[in-house]
Amino acid sequence: MRIALGADHAGIHLKQEIRQLLDERGFAYSDFGTNATDSVDYPDFAKIKDTDFAPGPETIEAELFREDQIPWDQLAFRTVRATLEYFFEDRRKGSFDVHSADIG
Repeated sequence: MRIALGADHAGIHLKQEIRQLLDERGFAYSDFGTNATDSVDYPDFAKIKDTDFAPGPETIEAELFREDQIPWDQLAFRTVRATLEYFFEDRRKGSFDVHSADIG
């Protein structure tokens, strides 16, 4: 068994403590980042159970799109675009990989 580790920028110090503990006890693990305190995002993926949805406290609008409907030129964040591109590529391949990239 191999343990997968990951943290965003706010959890990096705790992840380092966990790595040290795993090293001391001889556990195998893979560290998927991040390794810096710079802001980083890990997108969430889930299956929609109900199409009755609405914007939440951090957004002013919410809309569902098929891949061919995505307004690529209107996406506000490069990380969102890269994540969607990886997602659709992986979905076409039939397997979802872990991706790490400097999108700067």
